[in-house]
Amino acid sequence: MSADELDLIEVYQDIARGLGFQFKPPRYINRKRTGVALEINSKAVVEMLLKAGAVIGKKTKVNPSIPQWIKEKTEYIKNWFRGVILGDGNVRVNKQYIEWSRTLKIPKHYIVWRKLVDLITTHPRAQYSPYMNSLKLSQSYIPTDISAIIKQHYIPKMFQEEIKILESLDIFVNICYRVSYYEKTRNVTVTWRGYLWNEDAIKLAKFLRFSKTPWHAKKVLKLRQLENFKI
Repeated sequence: MSADELDLIEVYQDIARGLGFQFKPPRYINRKRTGVALEINSKAVVEMLLKAGAVIGKKTKVNPSIPQWIKEKTEYIKNWFRGVILGDGNVRVNKQYIEWSRTLKIPKHYIVWRKLVDLITTHPRAQYSPYMNSLKLSQSYIPTDISAIIKQHYIPKMFQEEIKILESLDIFVNICYRVSYYEKTRNVTVTWRGYLWNEDAIKLAKFLRFSKTPWHAKKVLKLRQLENFKI
């Protein structure tokens, strides 16, 4: 997680305690101390996660779905989205805005991979990220033919399912994507962003009901504030 969100550690530790385990003390994952990792070494926890439907490997590569049992009960859906927004989300109370993202890796040496490498590395609008040593290019600069392939084959399954679940709750999500090229590994990824404004953001906050939780992390408090808005 981001080092700016250390107050979320107690949220995760509280959930872990309820499941009968604890994470190790957090450790910084880089020299600049901008990122923090929570870890646990436990065969029992791994077996529990696998039994619950977790998939071994990086989500960006294996592209898993949301476990079916989660989609069958409202309380499980609520907890799923609580985790998504706390872990990968961004909340802006003054703009009544919530967003989250999902990323998928494009296999190397596919034709679309080659086209994207050439496009990203030569496009004048590509933005360089020194932290990730990567180049990023937004959806608006992707040619129509390449964009059609991305939309057909490279939307993460979890992201598609999350959109459908929220639509069934009368919450409608805007989506967009960007592509990234990592110079060291030559990996190309597509990162999809789901974002909600105004009424839909408030609806999601009310569905998540963080007001019924004991946590006080900054992101939790923002979601409580959104929850209090009238529609």
